[in-house]
Amino acid sequence: MFKDILKLLVLTVIFTIVVFLIKTTIFTDKQEIIEEKYIEPSIELSLNKQKAKNLIEELKEKNNNDLSSANKFYFVYIPNTFKEKALIFKENIKTYIGNKNILETIWELRVNLYEESKDRRWKMKNKTVKIFNPSKMWEAETENIFIHEFAHYIDLYYLDYDWLKDLSNDFYNISWISTKSLKAWQSQKDFVSGYAMTNKYEDFAETMVYYVIANDDFKDKAESSEILDKKYLFFKNKLFKNSFLVNTKFTKNLIIRDYYRDITKMDLDLKNFLQYFKN
Repeated sequence: MFKDILKLLVLTVIFTIVVFLIKTTIFTDKQEIIEEKYIEPSIELSLNKQKAKNLIEELKEKNNNDLSSANKFYFVYIPNTFKEKALIFKENIKTYIGNKNILETIWELRVNLYEESKDRRWKMKNKTVKIFNPSKMWEAETENIFIHEFAHYIDLYYLDYDWLKDLSNDFYNISWISTKSLKAWQSQKDFVSGYAMTNKYEDFAETMVYYVIANDDFKDKAESSEILDKKYLFFKNKLFKNSFLVNTKFTKNLIIRDYYRDITKMDLDLKNFLQYFKN
């Protein structure tokens, strides 16, 4: 009797697995795959099926219009009616990542511009940079924030391109023994900002922002710290080749401070910055 019951349970489990595999491999709704690619989960859950399909078509049309060279990045506006208001932020971001030296670091990138503050003002996850409520910030600050989040993209998706070696480790190993544990004898002067000391990922992102927007200041400051100099040379030699950005400065800060809490708060000269990256 027990063997018969056990046999029935085994057959039931096998039957359930077979049905699941057939359903997922043969009868998968292709529309659902498209939805996963183009719609944020929070939006998808709030829409009925027909509205979701309409939004998909709008985003697909938008995507075709906004694709950059090599189809490497595109923009999504949430809600889609935010597109017109977000145009200036989109164009500023596009100028930066559209530069040939930056574009070569991108495999696939989506930039979400949200009209409302549904979350923190910025985030990078799953090859997507999310900017929340940019209309409440200065254009220059939004650009700084994007550079910071894009640095996380480069760290996680571009430098980790070789399964034998993650180049980001060459940067981490300068100051860190683990994600949040610093090596001995590290001090504030060995980091570009207080926020950079949070963990190795924020150290990478903050350092890259400083390298991009105030390269000349970074270079001068690195003269007083061997560790900071190694970080400067990492970006110069391993990420930005052919002296790209060397000796440039796109901030209005006249004095180099001993301490910055957050590099994205530096006063970016957006006009000169965009002009440089257009070339």
